[in-house]
Amino acid sequence: MQRTKIQDVAALAGVSVSTVSRVVNNSDYPVTAEKRDRVRRAVRELNFSPSQVARNLRTNKSKLIALVVADIANPYFAGIARAMDEFLFHEGYGLIISSTDESPDREKGILNRLRDQDVDAIVISSSGQNISLLELLHKEGFPVMLLDRNIEELHMPFIGSDNVRECCILTQYLIDKGHRSILFLAGSLDSTTGKERLQGYRKALLKNRIEYDDSLVLHGNFMRDETYRLSVDFFDNRSDRATAVVSSNNLMSEGFLEAAFDRKISIPQQYSLVSFGSIDNQRLITPILTCYRQNLEMIGKLTAQMTLQMINESSGNADVPQNLVINDVFVEGKSVGTI
Repeated sequence: MQRTKIQDVAALAGVSVSTVSRVVNNSDYPVTAEKRDRVRRAVRELNFSPSQVARNLRTNKSKLIALVVADIANPYFAGIARAMDEFLFHEGYGLIISSTDESPDREKGILNRLRDQDVDAIVISSSGQNISLLELLHKEGFPVMLLDRNIEELHMPFIGSDNVRECCILTQYLIDKGHRSILFLAGSLDSTTGKERLQGYRKALLKNRIEYDDSLVLHGNFMRDETYRLSVDFFDNRSDRATAVVSSNNLMSEGFLEAAFDRKISIPQQYSLVSFGSIDNQRLITPILTCYRQNLEMIGKLTAQMTLQMINESSGNADVPQNLVINDVFVEGKSVGTI
């Protein structure tokens, strides 16, 4: 989709670009009432926001890219941010980082502020609850790239993991070890990532004719503390319901392991655990976690490269329908026992 330019507004209103700028910015320069009305009608018809004037009038790019992540405290996003920043620095760009803390309202506020800031592109791991705002940003000329969490109806470039396939493989690994009562630590089901990883878990159960049990799904929402609380409650009240656990991300794996430690639950003697994503300093933790390890340096570098490609291809608008799915590395640790 081609972005609306100030020249388009001027052409529709039948006035000069400078007149459009004066009207939109409420300049003291004299403009007739009739011309003001024509400009305002053209602005409304083309959905041209005041913040776009500065973007259209400036002659140089800002050399700034905004990265909006779900949780900057998560080593996954922190690692990607670091790799992006390193790559962009050598390309003469700077990186602005904001964290939504998994809040759609906070995400909305951040995106609205970015509309008025001089950034060349936005990379976001979205909650999936602000689709109309992301569409508006795209229309206004902001290249938008989706990181980790795809939103298919937006048709925007995306980079992330094959969540369904890899979570299915993790679950199948437990089943092959004899486990049939498998607890699932679910991420936010408002996000595509959370939905797809649950889908992968259910796909493996169906393949092995194991009935899905909603009571064996703990909704940790990708958060360590929430998962810890739910896991403690599970150990205290329903510990005999499962023999193994599939965790949807690294933070929830940490929350579960902390709860197991506090309740003196042995891994893998009492519970086997597999994780989508590795945890920090994994080699120093006993037992070593069986997981899919994501190459954060590669993801960050590729994300930065794709973002620059979007910026350069159409000078501020990137209708580039491409998805880059990363094949993560399966690591067989010692956190799974055979029954």
